[in-house]
Amino acid sequence: VLGEAARRRRRGGWEPGDRVIMCFCGHKVRGETDVELLSNARNHIDEAHPERTDQTDEQLLARAEKQSP
Repeated sequence: VLGEAARRRRRGGWEPGDRVIMCFCGHKVRGETDVELLSNARNHIDEAHPERTDQTDEQLLARAEKQSP
């Protein structure tokens, strides 16, 4: 069963209010909730920046911003 965020992505977009972390490499990590945002951020870090796995959840969330329309 898909969550609401996954259904929106399938329809082609993100909604204003979703949270975003801009990675230093330029990739935007998005999530509807803190849990989804952290999961997506950890996946990106593991795949693209395995040398940076020492960042805490608190450090990642401190960089999160609301997605602008």
